[in-house]
Amino acid sequence: MKKQYNLNPNAITAGTFLCGVTSPKQQAIIETFFKPSLDGWDEPAKGYDDHQWKFTDDSGRVFNCYRRHGSMRVGSTGHDGVDEFLVWIEEYGTHSENS
Repeated sequence: MKKQYNLNPNAITAGTFLCGVTSPKQQAIIETFFKPSLDGWDEPAKGYDDHQWKFTDDSGRVFNCYRRHGSMRVGSTGHDGVDEFLVWIEEYGTHSENS
């Protein structure tokens, strides 16, 4: 069965750490099709802005997408599943662009 992911602004990101970096295309898809929450790290001096996108999969795993120095990073509680999540983002953009 294919994994399902949902934008979840209430997901708890405590314990997540940097697990990947999105491609420019993946970043554009996230920024275009998903509404960010305004509770990111607003620390411009360190390169962070105030937006983040929090997703959960069907098993409750959290994928926290945030920008630092203009590049979007993905945080999670482990590296498992991050590549699969990013593939889903690519597919989401492909299907959304055609609809």
